[in-house]
Amino acid sequence: MVWSNGVIHHTTNYEECIAEFARVLKPKGDLFLYVHGRFGLFELLQDTVRSTNEEIPRALFQHYIKLLSVDSGRLYWIMDMLYAPYEYKSKEEVEGLLTKHGFKIKKQLLYGVDTDAIEQVSIGLPYAKIKYGEAQLRFLAIKEGS
Repeated sequence: MVWSNGVIHHTTNYEECIAEFARVLKPKGDLFLYVHGRFGLFELLQDTVRSTNEEIPRALFQHYIKLLSVDSGRLYWIMDMLYAPYEYKSKEEVEGLLTKHGFKIKKQLLYGVDTDAIEQVSIGLPYAKIKYGEAQLRFLAIKEGS
């Protein structure tokens, strides 16, 4: 099994990661893939703040956030949002890459906890699609073959 939880949208070669998953898995091996889908207003804001922070050294910004007594989980999330690279792919693009590299999607997981964007989009909360776009894409897939 390969478990990729919120990683490959931070790499510089999304497709290469999926190809590597296919390479290391035996036929009928399972893949859990969680990535960010095409974005909404939240990611537009995130990308805008990231571009305005480009001149602020990561260590300085992290020190500032610590001075505000932000807990470590939230600190990690903020630093990830502002300093890690992001590559957004649509649900169709992700499904196409999985298919191209020999995976069959068994299930897309649409629900999480109340604060997950995908949960809000899936249950149809007002403005959720505008705010979060496709939100998180979570797939269970199997490598095809004998």
